[in-house]
Amino acid sequence: MAAQQEPTSRAHRLLALGAVGLLAAATAIAFGRVFVGHGATWKLLAAGLVSVAVAGLLERRSLLLATVVSAVCLLVALAVLVFPQTTWAGLPTSETLAAIRDALGRVGEQARVQVAPSAPLSPLLLAAVTAVWTASFSAHALAIRAGAPLLAVLPSVALVGFTDTVMQDGARPGYALILLSAVLFVCFVDGIRRIGHWGPMWGSRGRPLSAATGHGARRVATLAVAVAVLVPGILPGFHSVALVDFSTTGNGQARIDPFVSIKAQLQRRDPVDLFQVTSVDDRGDPRAAYWRLYALDQFDGNTWRSSDPEAERGRILSMPATLSTSSSSGPALDQRYRVLTDFATRWLPMAYPPQTVDVPFGMVRYDSDLTAAVAPDTLGEGDEYSVRSLVVSPTPEELDAVSFAPSVLQGIGVPDEYTFVPDDVPLAVREIAEAWTENASTPYRQVLAIQQRFTSSGDFRYSLDVRPKADTNALVDFLTKTRTGFCQQFAAAMAILVRELGIPARVAVGFRPGSQSGDTFTVSTEDAHSWVEVLFPGYGWLPFEPTPGGWRSPLATTGSYLSPETPGGCPPSQPGCATGGETTVGSGSAGGSLTGKLQQVELSIRDAGAQRRRGGFETPVPDTGYSIPYRLLFLVLLAMAALLLIAVPIVKAAWRRRTVRGARDPDALVLRAYRVFDGEAADLGLGRAGGETLAEHRDRLTDTVRFSDGHLDRLTTAAIRAAYSERSTSEAEARDALRDARTAIRDIRSDAGLVRRLRGVYRPGL
Repeated sequence: MAAQQEPTSRAHRLLALGAVGLLAAATAIAFGRVFVGHGATWKLLAAGLVSVAVAGLLERRSLLLATVVSAVCLLVALAVLVFPQTTWAGLPTSETLAAIRDALGRVGEQARVQVAPSAPLSPLLLAAVTAVWTASFSAHALAIRAGAPLLAVLPSVALVGFTDTVMQDGARPGYALILLSAVLFVCFVDGIRRIGHWGPMWGSRGRPLSAATGHGARRVATLAVAVAVLVPGILPGFHSVALVDFSTTGNGQARIDPFVSIKAQLQRRDPVDLFQVTSVDDRGDPRAAYWRLYALDQFDGNTWRSSDPEAERGRILSMPATLSTSSSSGPALDQRYRVLTDFATRWLPMAYPPQTVDVPFGMVRYDSDLTAAVAPDTLGEGDEYSVRSLVVSPTPEELDAVSFAPSVLQGIGVPDEYTFVPDDVPLAVREIAEAWTENASTPYRQVLAIQQRFTSSGDFRYSLDVRPKADTNALVDFLTKTRTGFCQQFAAAMAILVRELGIPARVAVGFRPGSQSGDTFTVSTEDAHSWVEVLFPGYGWLPFEPTPGGWRSPLATTGSYLSPETPGGCPPSQPGCATGGETTVGSGSAGGSLTGKLQQVELSIRDAGAQRRRGGFETPVPDTGYSIPYRLLFLVLLAMAALLLIAVPIVKAAWRRRTVRGARDPDALVLRAYRVFDGEAADLGLGRAGGETLAEHRDRLTDTVRFSDGHLDRLTTAAIRAAYSERSTSEAEARDALRDARTAIRDIRSDAGLVRRLRGVYRPGL
């Protein structure tokens, strides 16, 4: 049977390549959970399979050549999957390289900003495709070139483990099942390879040893996977809080980052007091304000972000410093800040617009365009500083007289990006802005109409229970269908609507006033907030509050531009009025985001603690483990069983047909015909036994089955001659043997009962 050695070797290489491909597919599917929607998962799946295919084609070439070619193919894959608009006929161009370079520069920022599941933004998708491609190529090199299957699965396990770590729902049994099955398949194929090095070995019924040993191995693998997926759910401590919590930033330190979504708060278990501010006006009366950190002035269709995140274009000012030379004689607000918790950030909270600042660390860097002051080092517990700010609150009549004509905006140097709306924002957004403001007589009344549509119409609802969405109609759906969200979503949506009307707008981030005691306000992580700023020539950037649910701006005094007809303040019975803070920010409740058109912009404050009730709202401990959806597993298993019922007969028939058609000469055709006959006889329980010769097998079958016209005798004689005789089989004899094999198996089937035939259809093995 030496003639069969080469086909077996080729089959094993294909089997090994298929095992690595299955591992790459499992990795891509599990890793794709970090993105919203299924589009990114399909791209990762394509990247992983193509990477394995490239590695397989270069399997017999040097590793250096294979690596170089794989890197070139990765570049093409990135162009097609991530930056298709930059390609020429699917090939990378200089524009593609520039886009990749720009995306690489933003990977770190986006990884810090976004919270899984994230929109498939270009920087993150580039990193994900590269990771899956590299992991797949490495798995092939380690499993097939180096023969180290356990090392081969490490890149995939690392990627899937990363996904389980960053996802709020933790590990999922379905993905674990797929990955474990792929890992076991890779190890099993490598075991077959090692056994094959011992030489040709045959088990019972004339089958290769791999088939004989595989029967028991499959049972062990199935049991192992089932135990690994199902048993954790019944172990003591499952879903319990960790004995040691490593999720904090250390020593109670709070991280405040205006680029990070509110979903970064979902792991918080205990609000933290961040700072206290004593705030009084010129008459010595307590006065609340937004304690502003930063402004996000650029919207690229996916993300609100800052044009100067580190105030690098700002001036370095020595203390005490004058931040503005405005000659306005309006009322002022004196603030004294005391930091209560170490900040992992350098931005200084202050009321807008600040006039002077005095910090103990000697200097600050100040960006006057974004009105952001950055300290030379992070703020630490016990740090104190003072700020004097103006109180700018023009009357509605004064704002009615403001012109937003292009000549006016250009005259005061307003950059075009403050009114820029990307082309990929749906036209329906502009139509919504115009419809909401059709009865407004001035630009100010248009802005006010948009704010009141969010806060007073009753159409919109404040809630943290919002699922993320990542398609081009996310903003339109939010404005017309779901109408449910939280502060960052309303602020970002209003800023876009205002820009659609040609009015400069941006998103501000910082804190609400906090809880008041006399003239002192204590600000905690629960008070993190975002709002909208609109630029009015002659008055500067004025804040607007689009968040519904009773949240009111601290500047909305009676008759002010924010509330021209409604008295300031709100009944204490309404949510948020007791403390003036947005208690739901950072609370750990289930939240989401408008990804794609409306990206998350909020504060990230990370630390850990026990669950407690604050301000009438519960701060739940999030579920960081994984639940076992037994019903879903049952349905999946049922669907797989139905698929197997259909697929197994088709696959077996196709494989046997291919086996016969793949013969290279008459001798090979006879042997392959006998192999197919033996397999079909084994389906009915009459396969060749271990150590049984072809003649003995024929005699046993003849005693059991009634054959017609000596077909089995002629098939057996032809197979013995093809395997052992020096005389070659003619083509006519080979065709006769093939017909004899088909007739003989029909005789066996006719003699077998219906139950045996049905059972034989689904017998494992070919």
